[in-house]
Amino acid sequence: MIPKLRQLRALLAVAQAGRVAKAATALNVSQPAVTRAIQSLEKEIGVPMFERTRERMVPTRLGILVVDRAERAFDHLTAAENEMRRQSRSSGQSVSATLLTRFVTNHELNAVITIGDAHSVTSAAAMLGVSQPAVNRSLRNIEQRLNVRLFDRTSRGMLPTDSGEILIRRAKLAFLEIRQAMEEIANLSGDAQGRIAIGALPLPRTYLIPTAVSHFLDDFPNATVSIFDGVYEKLLVDLCSGDLDMILGTIREPAPVEGVTSEAFFEDGMIVAARSDHPLFEKEALSFEDLRDARWVMPHEGVPLRRQFEDQLKEHGIPVPEHVIETGSTVVIRTLLMDSDRLAIVSENQIYEAKSQGLLAALPLPLSVQRRRIGAVTRTDYVPTPAVNTLMKHLRDVGAEIAKFNT
Repeated sequence: MIPKLRQLRALLAVAQAGRVAKAATALNVSQPAVTRAIQSLEKEIGVPMFERTRERMVPTRLGILVVDRAERAFDHLTAAENEMRRQSRSSGQSVSATLLTRFVTNHELNAVITIGDAHSVTSAAAMLGVSQPAVNRSLRNIEQRLNVRLFDRTSRGMLPTDSGEILIRRAKLAFLEIRQAMEEIANLSGDAQGRIAIGALPLPRTYLIPTAVSHFLDDFPNATVSIFDGVYEKLLVDLCSGDLDMILGTIREPAPVEGVTSEAFFEDGMIVAARSDHPLFEKEALSFEDLRDARWVMPHEGVPLRRQFEDQLKEHGIPVPEHVIETGSTVVIRTLLMDSDRLAIVSENQIYEAKSQGLLAALPLPLSVQRRRIGAVTRTDYVPTPAVNTLMKHLRDVGAEIAKFNT
């Protein structure tokens, strides 16, 4: 449960005005309504938001934290207003977007977000644990207030319009800021908790992510870490909408969209892997010619790693293998190599653990491939919680360990 937007509007108004009376005037509500909103917020959070003096109300240390996150949350709703207004001008509509930050409720935004995820009012109602008429009412209220259609009803269900996509993305980011404020208060109150959502690309799944997450949970035992596999394009959409805190994997340069930034932990290259006692390790001067009759385990056709290696085989006059086992599974690759004389095209990091255990090794071949930077992608405007900062520290430490091992 997160605070209501109504409570946070009162919080921001009092923090800015310093007095309940002035805040009530700014919000066009009664003074008792502002007082009740602040009191209920403090009761729900469990800590005071203001120090009360005869002259004015001053935010406490924890109050400042919530004010900062609340301001960022409403900044996202303001951005939604501006983006919908620009979009409406291009489509000939007239959006009353200024009403969004002033009157929208948690129920209304949750209804829009959940319909966007479920593509159905019925399913959204079940997911939210409310009646279908309640979801319809929330959607109707916000559409009428904004004077815009947020969903199209199609044979594939309810699909967001352009304005709907804008509002869903910004509403998710706004709610994320509020949830993070609650996490930070819990951490400062001695309850080390948090929720981190990671989008995982293939390369760091085998060692970087599990090792860093394990170390992180030693520091934050009450935290929840959710790891989602997926293709880069889908994970990027989820990152930009606030569903993910970060994407871990190969960094794309330049970034395919605006509003994201990256940090590299180590570089990764391509190797030809074999079991550590493979006969080819006995050769004094290994060359590509020695690979002519090899049996292979390779990435699926079209994967850049495979394409780069096949190009090098052609450059050395070696025919591209036709009958190969195609897989990206580290477990399958490891088993196949340990049980046979097969060779595999893999990234250095993919078999990091098996290499460190002395089970697999890289053949000493003069491969010329572009090394890839492996790291984290986050939103440019993202302000991490203490939990995320701690996880990032462990990711950097494990990345440095991998980089040292690869040299």
